[in-house]
Amino acid sequence: MLPDLGDPKEMALYLQIVGVGLEMVVPAGIGMVVDSYCHCTPWGVAVGLVLGFVVGLVHLVHLANREVPGKPKPPASTPEESPPQESPSS
Repeated sequence: MLPDLGDPKEMALYLQIVGVGLEMVVPAGIGMVVDSYCHCTPWGVAVGLVLGFVVGLVHLVHLANREVPGKPKPPASTPEESPPQESPSS
């Protein structure tokens, strides 16, 4: 028998987070392969790390900003009106 994996939506979120981690690591591995073929040792890994970091961070921000079904939306914040300030008289 298989164990209960819980809520499928929660499992999908965890898998997306694992995907973000892979998006950050895999380009560095590709950079290592490019370095071995082109003999330009530090540059493939460096470009892969920067590219992976940027892509992973963008994806992570996208995941953090999406709306979760069933979760109530926070109330819209409105700027509070402050009473007019009196200027000090000299």
